[in-house]
Amino acid sequence: MIYLDPAALDEARQIHKLTSDEKLGSALGISGQAVRNLRSRRSVPTVQTLLKLRELTKTPLDDLVVVTA
Repeated sequence: MIYLDPAALDEARQIHKLTSDEKLGSALGISGQAVRNLRSRRSVPTVQTLLKLRELTKTPLDDLVVVTA
């Protein structure tokens, strides 16, 4: 499985001074609940979400994800 690295979400929040998961979700085009699900690995990110997060953080895609067996 490919999961989002929670540190990437934290970095995006810090860089853009987003004070809640709802605000981060809005910047990513998803809900605050979806952000929490990504953070806790209850869901996997869409390609669109990964690309938007890469845009927000200027981080390579490889550094945004955690691959598990």
